Amino acid sequence: MSLPTQVDAPAAAQPRWSLVIHGGAGILTRDSVSPEQETGARAGLAAALAAGSEILSAGGDALDAVQAAVQVL
Repeated sequence: MSLPTQVDAPAAAQPRWSLVIHGGAGILTRDSVSPEQETGARAGLAAALAAGSEILSAGGDALDAVQAAVQVL
């Protein structure tokens, strides 16, 4: 599974921060993950990014953003 590595946005709208999460590592192969499982995993990753991004967008601390993202995962 892979997510886009970059989201294009107008220069004025780009935040001055970055948040990166890792969707896991291991021995899963594409054929061992059902479409439903992949959809669920992607939704979880998106929710984690949203939780951390919300804190950073509001001027919060990086540590708080990371904790929020990890709690979602």
